[in-house]
Amino acid sequence: MISEDRNMRILREVGLSAGPVGAKMLSEALGIPQATIGRTLVRLEKQGLAERAGNKGRQITRRGQALLQKQSAVDSRAQIARDLVSLSFDGNRERLLEVMHIREMLEPKCAARAVRLITDKDLVELENYAFGHRYRLSQGQAANEEDLGFHLTIARLSGNQTLYKVLALLLTDNNAYVEFSRAGEAERDVQVTAHFQILEAIRSRDSDAACDAMTRHLNQVIQDVKRVSATEEAL
Repeated sequence: MISEDRNMRILREVGLSAGPVGAKMLSEALGIPQATIGRTLVRLEKQGLAERAGNKGRQITRRGQALLQKQSAVDSRAQIARDLVSLSFDGNRERLLEVMHIREMLEPKCAARAVRLITDKDLVELENYAFGHRYRLSQGQAANEEDLGFHLTIARLSGNQTLYKVLALLLTDNNAYVEFSRAGEAERDVQVTAHFQILEAIRSRDSDAACDAMTRHLNQVIQDVKRVSATEEAL
């Protein structure tokens, strides 16, 4: 299988051609030396991704087309990931609220699933984040890392890697989680209470309660973000 970007570019150009294409034409189209094109075409042919069409040049095979389709799907997923990352905090408060609404859709589901899958060892890890979060806030310190750890641990324990990776992208890019934590600084006791309500629901193995507790918590964070935004606009 071809993994090099240059080889894939050449194969894609062969596939886009209306008919057989030669090294000279590919070199002009791609700006790659003709000799390099020629060696690559030989390699593609040996791998069954391209085939000779008499003296007219080479054309893509069904195997080559299948590889391009597979690569296209990979590229699409990568673009989706990049788009998700671009949604995270970039200085735009409306964007921050968009991310919060995505969290509001995903994280309650994570909490409900975590109830069914969490082990006693996992529970200790989650408790450590909750107690660490409470302690740091009680000392007047930022508890961003503990807040992030609490939420991402629940997402990971949901057993759904897609949900976990999406949330990890949204929360960690550009340190967006710092902004969420900062938005709730005026309501530190509320933050702590919310985390322990979620923790208690998970400890009690109550999926509905865990889902509801997470929903209430995220709704409060949304209100905190709106309040901070309104305050900053008024300044």
